[in-house]
Amino acid sequence: MNRFIIEPLGKLLYAIADPITTVNILKYKKANKNASDIELNNLPLIELNNVATNDDELNLWNKLSAMIDYTYPMNKLQKTTADQDLWKELKYCMKFAAYSYFMPILGKPDPKHIVIKEQDIPAMGHKSKHIAEPGYFIGIDKRKKRILLCIRGTMTIGDTITDLHAIPDRLSFGKHQDENGPFYYCHPGIFNAANHLHETLNVTGKIKQYLAEGREDYKVFVTGHSLGAGVCSILGLLWKAQNVFQDEEFKCFSFASPLVIDKDGADKSISNMNDSQINMISVAVESDIVTRLSVKGIIQLSKRVQEIRENPPIYKTLYDRIQASRIKTEKISRAELDSLVPITNVLDEKTDKIEDLYPAGRVLW
Repeated sequence: MNRFIIEPLGKLLYAIADPITTVNILKYKKANKNASDIELNNLPLIELNNVATNDDELNLWNKLSAMIDYTYPMNKLQKTTADQDLWKELKYCMKFAAYSYFMPILGKPDPKHIVIKEQDIPAMGHKSKHIAEPGYFIGIDKRKKRILLCIRGTMTIGDTITDLHAIPDRLSFGKHQDENGPFYYCHPGIFNAANHLHETLNVTGKIKQYLAEGREDYKVFVTGHSLGAGVCSILGLLWKAQNVFQDEEFKCFSFASPLVIDKDGADKSISNMNDSQINMISVAVESDIVTRLSVKGIIQLSKRVQEIRENPPIYKTLYDRIQASRIKTEKISRAELDSLVPITNVLDEKTDKIEDLYPAGRVLW
């Protein structure tokens, strides 16, 4: 049987096995022009399987990349530390970003101080299969004078399909995605999820309404983890591009965000601001794979894992030598470092055509 028979048959069997998800995919394609040609078989699933099934090689690459600071191409505001006030804000937001996963079970967070104005966090049922419709809640913290928008990360089948709609696309960040832009390459599934909150559900309008109800001195905090972090970042860029809020009126805190925006968009997220004024923050934990996750990144990572698997003694020895050079006086030679070339330079004609994506804002890692 050739692929022209196998692929349609596979889609038919999937539709029979899970008709609700199939219907939701069709609705998603109809609602989003950039999803009209979405096909999961266009994704690098073979490469992803190669990465997932070679733990030792992946761990060795992670150690090497952390030592040579290679796999996280950052803007000039990459930081490994934060001041005391920022740490307090990070701890505050991380608590709620994590809590959102368990809210359907644990109930409302910190009811003494936070009034939940709106929540939609499906864990089961038909709504959990909706695509690019992330779970979220809006709370008002009277004690700290903050309006908090917390966006949940990947938890449902709909969230997973949102993650998988990942081949970079050039989309308009203008109002109603108008043709005047600005245009950036971005993760289309996460863009659609952010735009769903921004325009379809009018979450942005509701936040402005809450501010207008005698809370003009409140600050808007947006936060999320994983998929929620990516949505948080794209939503912040939509606000900036459309001048919804002034930069000093809101902050976005993205924890373990996948790569979501091209270099121009990443620069936009920190433009015209000094270090202390940055209002978009992305947090990565050392060599966490999620924070480097993109279609291009998966293909490159698969090649690196394959190279290490074929030549394990070379890279294990090199790792030991780099580690030793950091704690001893003996220096590693240029020739030894040059042996990294086969795993650092893995671009080819296919992957070079895929747009590079980055996290948004100032990066802490």
